[in-house]
Amino acid sequence: MPTPTFTQITPHIFKLDLPFRVPVGVWLVRADEGWTVVDAGAPGFEDATLKQVLAQTGGEIPKQLILTHGHLDHAAAAQRMRDEWKLLIAAGRAEIPYLLGPAHYNSIPGHLSYRLLQLSPPPLIGRNVQLPLDEGMVLDGLDVFEVPGHAPGMVALLHREDRALICGDTFAATG
Repeated sequence: MPTPTFTQITPHIFKLDLPFRVPVGVWLVRADEGWTVVDAGAPGFEDATLKQVLAQTGGEIPKQLILTHGHLDHAAAAQRMRDEWKLLIAAGRAEIPYLLGPAHYNSIPGHLSYRLLQLSPPPLIGRNVQLPLDEGMVLDGLDVFEVPGHAPGMVALLHREDRALICGDTFAATG
């Protein structure tokens, strides 16, 4: 299988498509302040994800990771990015109990994870979410919108200059 590489989507936004069981994207956003990673990829792709992020940034360490939500296919490399790069991790305020505990997605009846993720543990990332995100916040040109549904604390990010929305699995909601 060929190594996945980033594709430029807009002048400031790049996407890494990972060939997981379902399509999974890792996003890079370039700003004057540095690089932001949005979502940390799927299990089994941690090495490839970190390698490709550094290849795309020319070796520059991203300054932050924003998780659109904490499902394992979007947060698998979060802890490793934090450990190796010492970057800031941000996530929706309502998502933090699912990332850090004690909440678990498989405790939400009717939620996709209630059926599919009962066999795998939640992607706890230690105590490393340093920035809870709320509707209306702006981080390096990305406007934060709370979009609960697919996950309780799901966020979408609007890059106004590029007129682009990064929304994780927003369009994969179940219910």
